[in-house]
Amino acid sequence: MESALAEAGAIGEEPGRASDPLSILDTAYLNRVDKKGRLLTCRYDRLKELRRMVIVYGLPVEEPEEDVENALTLRGRVWKVLLGMDDDSAASVERKQEYKRTVAKGASSSDGEIRNDTFRTFRGDPSFARRVPEATLVRALNAFLHDHGMSCQDGRPDCDQPFRYFQGMNILCGIFLYVLPEDDAYLSLELFVTKHCPRYVAPQLAGVHVACGLVDRCLQTLDYKLYKHLLSRGITAKVYAYPIILSFFACIPPLSELLHIWDVPKFGLLC
Repeated sequence: MESALAEAGAIGEEPGRASDPLSILDTAYLNRVDKKGRLLTCRYDRLKELRRMVIVYGLPVEEPEEDVENALTLRGRVWKVLLGMDDDSAASVERKQEYKRTVAKGASSSDGEIRNDTFRTFRGDPSFARRVPEATLVRALNAFLHDHGMSCQDGRPDCDQPFRYFQGMNILCGIFLYVLPEDDAYLSLELFVTKHCPRYVAPQLAGVHVACGLVDRCLQTLDYKLYKHLLSRGITAKVYAYPIILSFFACIPPLSELLHIWDVPKFGLLC
């Protein structure tokens, strides 16, 4: 940790805050998140360095002022960069305006399913309740279904449509809303789903089944005896790991620990 802080201090600490280790680490991250900063202007270098810092040092503890609705947290800013979002692009600005127009359409055809899940999303977590009102979660999910869950013109559900609502999407959306303002959270969810894991929300959730198969193969390699024992009883990853894989571990509390899991394997390595 000391070497991390020494490096962080060397790359640009704020005057008067050198005695605060978390502030120094905050500054180290911000110098890499802000593409107008003095240090790294090449996008590839910024991404490479951000991934390294997330994996080696982790993200700092959130400040109390970030524990409010619509807060743009440091974690949220880092996630946006790792996802490849460009706030300054005309396309990004226009997409945020499109989101507002989509929200104005109101409920989607999946509104009933959505509301059946949103009220229990991270239920019992007071911090989540403060940051993410249920109405915000409902809006974002309905907007996603308006944008990406279209049906055939004759009214029949399109079995080949790329995306649909599934139980668990509320959790994915809720996590983005927890660390980002609503419009940024929606764009991050959209980019994550459509670019980084589209098969996870495709018909039949094909990507989830493939991931379960990968877990089986990993277990077979790491602990063949256990793998054979489970297999002899008909137990595969689809039995014991399906909800975990489907939600990217988001179905396992507490939320504070889940965020660190998303920092490293999900954004630090995969995206």
